[in-house]
Amino acid sequence: MELQGSIIIVLCIFLYISYTCPFAQRTWIARNYKGLQDKIKLVPISVQDRLAWYKEKVYSANKVPALEHNGKVLDPAKKEYGEQLLTHVDTFTKDVFTSFKGDPVKEADPAFDYLENALQKFDDGPFFLGQFSLVDIAYIPFVERFQIYFHELSET
Repeated sequence: MELQGSIIIVLCIFLYISYTCPFAQRTWIARNYKGLQDKIKLVPISVQDRLAWYKEKVYSANKVPALEHNGKVLDPAKKEYGEQLLTHVDTFTKDVFTSFKGDPVKEADPAFDYLENALQKFDDGPFFLGQFSLVDIAYIPFVERFQIYFHELSET
């Protein structure tokens, strides 16, 4: 077999768990159920004797489970916050559309303040969770349209 001119990509995915942690055990079970034992390497960590490098290099909250993909740890806080933002989309659009009945600029301010604060929560990119995600897809079409509407209001 000749590989001349080919590029070999090696994915490094590590799942840090504690054998005694039920939360970590759920991710371990899901990994095994999906048949990902060959793709995701299990790294057992002792909850009592966690090494300093784990908190510093892997997960600053010093908890398990943690999933590392190509040297980058995927933050469960972002996932939780993303889910929270997704449940807020309907509230956001309802609040802004309702504001059209009164003083739109004044009444829509809290809805947009919520988004401004959400955008500042993670300081690692221009998007809600740092990188482009489903959360951005959920909000962008409405924010773009509202921007045009409010711009037109300010011109009149």
